[in-house]
This record gives sequence, structure tokens and C-alpha cells, in this order.
Amino acid sequence: MPIHILKKYKTRVLTEPIREIKRHPSRIKYAFLSIFVYIRRIETLDYLIDMLIEITKRIKRNSNKNAEIDTRKEGIRIKSPRETLYNILVEYRREPHRYMDHVFPSIVSEEAIDNTIEEFELEGVSFKDREKVYMLKSFYHYRQIIPILFDLIAFNSNNLNFKPVIEAIELIKKYSRQKIHYYPDTEEVTINELVSSEWNKYVVNNGKVRRTAYELCLLITLRDKIRCREIWITGSEKYGNPDNDIPQDFNENRPVYLEHLHLPNEPITFTSRLQKKMHESRESLNKNIPFNSDIEILPKKMVGSKFHLWLLNRNQFI
Repeated sequence: MPIHILKKYKTRVLTEPIREIKRHPSRIKYAFLSIFVYIRRIETLDYLIDMLIEITKRIKRNSNKNAEIDTRKEGIRIKSPRETLYNILVEYRREPHRYMDHVFPSIVSEEAIDNTIEEFELEGVSFKDREKVYMLKSFYHYRQIIPILFDLIAFNSNNLNFKPVIEAIELIKKYSRQKIHYYPDTEEVTINELVSSEWNKYVVNNGKVRRTAYELCLLITLRDKIRCREIWITGSEKYGNPDNDIPQDFNENRPVYLEHLHLPNEPITFTSRLQKKMHESRESLNKNIPFNSDIEILPKKMVGSKFHLWLLNRNQFI
């Protein structure tokens, strides 16, 4: 039975008084209650996965905020990549022959570059390093709940390239009850598929793998892969097996299903229609935006109730 039908029965159980449920014949009463428990289990599992994703997002957001506060307190100006790129392009346009060898000294003196490098080396951390340190500190707060979530959630993948991720989860579950800082040398710990170059110095120390940093790297990878369902969860509706999103006999009855969906059988026809629709929408936007009273085109960003765009030449609109 489709899950949207089961959800209707679950809603009926929620809205129906207990005394009315008890009056039903046993076959109806127990069927309703079984459906209710089944749907609630799926919803609870989806909530747990949402919580796992939100934990990773919160760790990243709060760590970035704290690292930025620290750098501002110490008087370190965080330069925008856009501003840096702008300076390089302006200097290149002014004197192209100096671009490769002298563009940086022309914007920032050699002495300033050397002093900045020396300052970072003395501190031992850059902005990204500060962010990662804060992420590790924040992860300690959430770390105790991760093994519990891993025990409740069954992770799977239809892609063999993500088999190391599943193996890493099993490794973490294996040592979740042990109070050791590093994984034993006898364990084969996956590094390349999970740990980026930026995190490598925090995870690997003298050839040994630090558990806390490794678990955090796995959590970051899981968040990205679960959201695109490269990693899927057994029993979940929202993050379940993507192969179940289409009928099992779809390949055999493809023309019939496409006809019901009002879709063409040929991919080229489908993409051509989509491109035409996108082109028409873009044309409509271009023609409408200069005369739309709900949109103001201003020389700089401003906060208000209307949309505000950067200053553009109206003649550029098609």
C-alpha cells in the first residue's frame, strides 16, 4: 500500500478518540494501530537523520562565527576573495606584462607579505585552522550522542565508491565504548576517501589516526552524501533507497508510465522542451524586470521590503 495512503490512516487514528478506536472490531483496530506505529517509526527515523544533519551544520556555523570573532578581536582583517580578485584584475589590466612576477608586490609590499606569513607561523593557526579547532571543541559536546544515533540508523549505499564510508561507520561503532584517543595500528582506517588535505594534520598524528577528528570528518561526509542520497537509510522515507522512488517494473513498462506523467519517451525531446521553457522564462524576466514596480535597481545593496539589485545598464536587457 502506498505510504501516502498509510499516512491518511495514521491521521485518522490521531483524530479519532480512544473510546471510538476501542469500539472497532479487532481486525480493524489492530490494523489501524499497526499502521500508526509503522508511520510513527518512519517519521521518528527521519527526525533522527535530520538531527544528525543539523548537528553537523550547527558545528560548522558556530565554529565559523567564533573564528571570525577571534580574528576581529586580534585585528586581523579577513579579506574578501572578491576584493582580492578585483585588485589582481585591475593591476593586470593596467600593466599586463607585470602580472606574473610583480602583481602581488604592487598590491601588497614584500615586507607586508613576509610579516603576515611570519605572524601566522608564530600563531600556528590561520582563519581556517581556528575554525577547525572550534569545530573539534564543539564536536566534543555532541560526540556522546553519535554512537547512539549510529546504533539506531542503518546506513547503506548502492554505489561501491562509498563503501569506505560504510566501513568507517562500522569502525566507529566498534570502538564507540572504548576510551582510547587513537585507533590501534592493526586497524585499516580509510583516510583518502574521508579526510581532506585540510583536515589531514588534525586526523593523522605521527602515523596514528585520532578518533575525534576522524569521527568529525565522517560526520561532514555523511551530511553531504545523505542529502543527495548517495548514502541512504533503511526504513526511512525522506532518506530511503533512491531505487524505490520509481516502480520496480519501470523499465518494462516505461512508455506506459511516461504517458501517465505526460513526458516524452525520447530524452532529446524532453531536454528540448525544458530548454525552450527556460528560454521563454528568461525572456519574460528580462523584459519585465526594468518596468517591475516591485523591483528597484540601485547602485548598492540595501535592506528593505523590496528586491534590490546591483546597478545594471538597462540597455543590456534583451
